[in-house]
Amino acid sequence: MSINVRQCIGCWQCLSACPKDVLGKIHFFAHRNVRLNHPENCKGCLACQKVCPRHAITSRSTPS
Repeated sequence: MSINVRQCIGCWQCLSACPKDVLGKIHFFAHRNVRLNHPENCKGCLACQKVCPRHAITSRSTPS
């Protein structure tokens, strides 16, 4: 998965949607967005991508 930090508005909906605690928050001055905390836990359910109102989260799946 990939996160476009310019698109992310820090609404945290993806944090609630992720069942595996993959995502975390960035709070640094004017920056308020999501980051990958534990990418190894991602199972590819795309729940985070589905709830993102700004489409800031995209999957990087490779074709089989």
